[in-house]
Amino acid sequence: MKAQPRCILLAVDNTPDLASTTHLVSAVTKGPAGPYLAGVKFNDVLDALWGHLAVAEAISVLPEGATVFLDPKLADIADTNRNRIRRYFDDVVEAPVVTISIHASPKTFVGIRQEFPGVRVAVMGVPTDWTAEECIARYGEPPDVLMQWWLVSLIQQYEARESVFIPAELAIASFDMLVMMRELYPQFSCITPGIRDEWMLKGGQERTTSTADALRGGASYLVMGTQLLKGNPDAGISAEESQRRTAEQVKEALGL
Repeated sequence: MKAQPRCILLAVDNTPDLASTTHLVSAVTKGPAGPYLAGVKFNDVLDALWGHLAVAEAISVLPEGATVFLDPKLADIADTNRNRIRRYFDDVVEAPVVTISIHASPKTFVGIRQEFPGVRVAVMGVPTDWTAEECIARYGEPPDVLMQWWLVSLIQQYEARESVFIPAELAIASFDMLVMMRELYPQFSCITPGIRDEWMLKGGQERTTSTADALRGGASYLVMGTQLLKGNPDAGISAEESQRRTAEQVKEALGL
């Protein structure tokens, strides 16, 4: 699927309180990258006592049509899955994106589909804080091959339970997976993490790519946190300047 102008998912994690979380979301929404914001991704914030309020506040300042990306990487504890989604579904978010681990059983995908038909599911495999060498050491194959194997297994098992293939609409696909996803699984919209343009440090990410390369490679959405929220102060690049540069990269890559 071709990326749309609103292709950035702002990752807001490790914030200490509601006020700072809301401030960051609002600042990016109003900043140079705001016109390209497709939504906000929350992970650890979801487990905070004020997580519900943070999501509601984010929705209130997001541009029309933007969504919330809930990133709990759900596994196979059915009641926990239901409770975590229910906390944010309907009364706060009409159609959130929710990540499910590719290692979850087909039963998990089926259950979430049945109970929360408005949820858009993103299947998640190898995180970008693993190196390719680490993937090979653990599993004997690089990230793109692992993702292919896991998707084959998920789809086969899911289709054995359901007559229609709908375990997920989206896939978390790092840059090294995009060619495989584009060729073998074009039905998935790809969400690409590990975005680090040349003015940024890698930080905790191992398998990184630039904004333009990810979009040209087939990503529909890009997950960005540090690049938009912090920039690279050691190089004299503020968060706002990094947002401005990122916006230019999006415009160039999409021919806007």
